[in-house]
Amino acid sequence: MDRVVAEGEEEVREERALYRSCLPLEIPCILNQILRYLPYQDLQSCRLVAQQFNEEACRVLRKRSKIVLSSPKRFIAFNLEMLNPLKENRYCEHFQLINAHVTTPAVTMFLDKFQKCIKSFELKDAKWSCHELTTILTETVKNLEELILHGAIPKDSPRLFMTESEEAEQNLNPILVGALSRPLVQTPQKPIPKLPNIKQLDLQLYDKLPDDEVLSQFGADLLKAAYNLEELRSRDTGKWRSKRERFQRILFELLISPEADIVLPKLRKVAFSLSPWNDEQIKRLAMKQFPLRYLSLTILPDISAHALTSLLISLKDTLTKLKLSFTSWRIMEFPVELQLHKLQHLSLDWFNGSISFISRMENLRTLVLAQIDLNEMFNESEFTKFKRPIRTLSSVEVYQHSGTPVTSSVVRNMSTLFPRVTTLVLGKLDDDSLRTVFTVYPLLESFSAIEGAFSDFGVIGVDTEIVDTFNLDYLETTHTFGHIAEIQYALAKMTLKKFILNGIVAPTFVPSISPEIRDFLTQFHDNVCRSIISHMKHRSSPPYDHDLTIYHNMRHQHRQNLFLIYEACMAEQYALQGLISIGNAI
Repeated sequence: MDRVVAEGEEEVREERALYRSCLPLEIPCILNQILRYLPYQDLQSCRLVAQQFNEEACRVLRKRSKIVLSSPKRFIAFNLEMLNPLKENRYCEHFQLINAHVTTPAVTMFLDKFQKCIKSFELKDAKWSCHELTTILTETVKNLEELILHGAIPKDSPRLFMTESEEAEQNLNPILVGALSRPLVQTPQKPIPKLPNIKQLDLQLYDKLPDDEVLSQFGADLLKAAYNLEELRSRDTGKWRSKRERFQRILFELLISPEADIVLPKLRKVAFSLSPWNDEQIKRLAMKQFPLRYLSLTILPDISAHALTSLLISLKDTLTKLKLSFTSWRIMEFPVELQLHKLQHLSLDWFNGSISFISRMENLRTLVLAQIDLNEMFNESEFTKFKRPIRTLSSVEVYQHSGTPVTSSVVRNMSTLFPRVTTLVLGKLDDDSLRTVFTVYPLLESFSAIEGAFSDFGVIGVDTEIVDTFNLDYLETTHTFGHIAEIQYALAKMTLKKFILNGIVAPTFVPSISPEIRDFLTQFHDNVCRSIISHMKHRSSPPYDHDLTIYHNMRHQHRQNLFLIYEACMAEQYALQGLISIGNAI
């Protein structure tokens, strides 16, 4: 009896020791799931931790990497390299073929060997026929999830997959009986090939023929076969703009054409700008009921606000990112009742109307306004149209087209409407509006002031007269500001916040910290600044020659300006908050 009890206790101890020695990061499946969220640089560092980390990091890296093969010699070299029985070599999933013919022996050997592991397959300026491409997609790479086709369409028959009637006509054998040419005898039909595993399509094809029939037929066959498609792209390759726009127009017309009868119940993203000609095409797009999460539209002059609103309402349950580009100065007003509950990103380009319709978008996170007049969009009359502030909005980017500087009242109106902004991009600022930004946005973490006619007085509140605000070339040459760089560097360490002046990021290393700057910082918060300054003492060196005049001019102005800022804090407990605001400013 005692022996049985002892054996049972020993098994319990072994089981406990087994579970106690097994950490979560030592389990391969858990470690693999965690590493999938890391960027490329962190994955490289993880390979140095342990053998298990190295194996799982290699798996993730190989799934992200793309193998580019552009000549028969490279195909042969890659095939020989993959003969190595290393375990990691089985996880190559993304391949790109450039200027290669798909029927050469090297490519055929490559496809036969890696047909099961290929998940992404790109043919860029490659040579193929419709029959060869059909064979590859339906018989060789059956697990393909992403197909990328860039280049000229082949000159053979444009039919990639034939319909039942056309396939039946090809399978008919004429049997002439006497002189009557009697009816044909039909052979058994084969099912039309389908591509159920393809989730992403990236197409950028062109044809030398003037008409669009060849491209339309090829695109229709491919879209019908990939009926589980989730993302359709037409990437901007940087050349052949007219051909690219032509093919994108063909794809859009195929999606909305009732004759093409393309049904894509899982399509969530069309990653290129759609350009409907009139309200009829807008209505057809709405009738398709695609569950789109991303939509980019180019609004032509013949598009009405009513048709566009109807389309957006039809997508209110799925749409999360919307980009609208207007091509005319016609004022287009959206109803205030427009509710897009899941919309998180809104981008408006050349919009000439009231922005108050966004007040009911409960989940809006990012707002991008390009080529607009900010002073008109957020003036007092437009400010009163907002029913309540948008507290979910955290990022605002505004790019103005006019040369009128943004006024301080407009900045205050924006801060009232968007009180919790942490990332801000503004242009056309002067000294007053720049100082207002630092005052009214206490939560600001990242700020970029672009194309601003401001001086150091707007940045630090002290007019040292070292910048000519009317000479932008001189402003660009003096953007370093030795004293500003030091304060900016020190406060960045305290507040962990970022400030960009005229597109120039804060320096990551400042070799000189002058006594004046050290005294200026220590007035804000002794405990914080003492640790920062002690950390920077070993980097101290005599200030640069061009900074001596700056320090001399600022010596008697630092303390006066400091008292003004410190009095605004009103109490000791708000001193750190005031420090954060100054950190944003500098």
